[in-house]
Amino acid sequence: MAKIKHLAFEKFLALHLKKAGKISARLSQKMESKRFNRLERLRYLASLAERTEAQTTLPLTIGREVSLTQYGVLGHSFMQSRSLEELFQNIHRNLWVLDPNNRSGLTFRKVDREFQLIYPEPPIWPELPYFFLDLFFSALLQQSRELSGWPLE
Repeated sequence: MAKIKHLAFEKFLALHLKKAGKISARLSQKMESKRFNRLERLRYLASLAERTEAQTTLPLTIGREVSLTQYGVLGHSFMQSRSLEELFQNIHRNLWVLDPNNRSGLTFRKVDREFQLIYPEPPIWPELPYFFLDLFFSALLQQSRELSGWPLE
């Protein structure tokens, strides 16, 4: 199994911080240390980014910016999905990449003509209680739009 070092969202949060003048080479070195796993690095960057933002829509913006092509091998497997149902099943199977502490925390089911993805225990960061969930579902909607070409709601 390949070891995932960085999440696609990190690049966009880091770019946001760089534009705001809040990230430096020293910070990058600190984040590369073994003290941070990928989810902790995301939390740290999110925390820094939230302090530079006056708006609370940052996770929604970041989620929309990440294209399927930027998820590496995982994104390639997502792009091979022949339907949204297959995409959601693939995301369900691979949640461990994003949330290594909660490998089976996502429930997927199809009810009539609707898909339901339920994430009852996402990582909750007290300083940013909705950041992760907003980021996750914003990215999921973007992936669905990108794969289907439809203006999904």
